[in-house]
Amino acid sequence: MNLIVKTLAIVFMAVFGLTTNMDLSTHARASEYLKEDIEIAVHDAALQLDETALAQGNFVFDYSRAEQAFRESFNENTGLTNNDYELVEFKVFDESNTKFPVTFRAEDLEFEDIFTNPTVVAIIETNVENYFSPNSDDTVRRVASYTYKVNLDRKSSPPNTIIDGLVANENGLFWVVPFTRNISSYFDPNRVHPITGVVRAHNGIDIAATNIVNKPVVSATDGKVIFAGTVSGYGNLVIVDHGDGFETRYGHLNSINVVNGQTVVGGQILGLVGSTGNSTGPHLHFETRINGVPYNPLLFYP
Repeated sequence: MNLIVKTLAIVFMAVFGLTTNMDLSTHARASEYLKEDIEIAVHDAALQLDETALAQGNFVFDYSRAEQAFRESFNENTGLTNNDYELVEFKVFDESNTKFPVTFRAEDLEFEDIFTNPTVVAIIETNVENYFSPNSDDTVRRVASYTYKVNLDRKSSPPNTIIDGLVANENGLFWVVPFTRNISSYFDPNRVHPITGVVRAHNGIDIAATNIVNKPVVSATDGKVIFAGTVSGYGNLVIVDHGDGFETRYGHLNSINVVNGQTVVGGQILGLVGSTGNSTGPHLHFETRINGVPYNPLLFYP
C-alpha cells in the first residue's frame, strides 16, 4: 500500500513539474509570437498612406485606415477579436505632425526610441490565456514599430547629372532607361502578381535586361521631384510632377540621386536600377499618371 502511495506521489510531482514547465514555456512562446504578430500588423498599418499628400510630395499616413489595417492584420494572424486585447498605444509620426528626429517614450512600458523618419508604433496588452493557453492568466505587453527610409532633406540637392546625346521622342519625352528598351512586363489591369499570385493591376511597365543593375534611370521630361524615398512595394521610389496633372514614377531603384522639391530636366539621372521593394529581380518599374490615374506608358512612346 505504501508503495502505491509513494508511486502516486511521484507521478503527481512529475505531472505538476511538467505542467509548471509547460506554463513557463507557454508564456515565453506566447510573448515571442505576440511580438512577431505585432510586427507584421504594424508593417501592414504602415502601408496605409495618404495618396493625396504623397502626390503633393508629403509623406503622411492615413491614420484611420492605418489603425484599421493594424487590427485586421493582428486579428487575422492571432485569431483574437478586439475584445481580447487592448491597443494601449497606436501612434503615427509623419510630416504632418512631427519634426524629426523625435523621441518616443512608451507609457507604462520600458521602451524608448528615436525616430528619424516617418514611423508607425503600436503597443498591445493581452494575457496568455487569450492569446495562447487556457491555463495562464499572465498579462503580456509588447511594442513594435515600422519606420520608412525617406529623404526629408529639401534644402540640399545633389549635383545635376544629365546624360548627353539623348534624344526626346515626338512627344518631348526621353526613354527612361537609356541602357535598354527591353520590356519584361507590360501595363495590365488584370496581371497576376508574380510574388503574391493574386490578380492585381500592373500600373506601369517593367524595363529589364541582363546587367541592368545600377544602370542610370533618367527623368522622362522636365519637372519637379515631389517624392524621393521608400514606399512599401515600390521600394526606392522617385515621383516627378511635370505639370498639368502629368506625373511619372520610377520604382525599385537601387539608389536615389535626387531629393524632394528638386527641379529636374529631361534626361537627368534620378537614380540607378535596382530590385528594392516587392521585386523578383533587377528592373525599373515605370508609371505614367494623369491626375493620379495610371495610363499605359507606351501610349507616350509610340
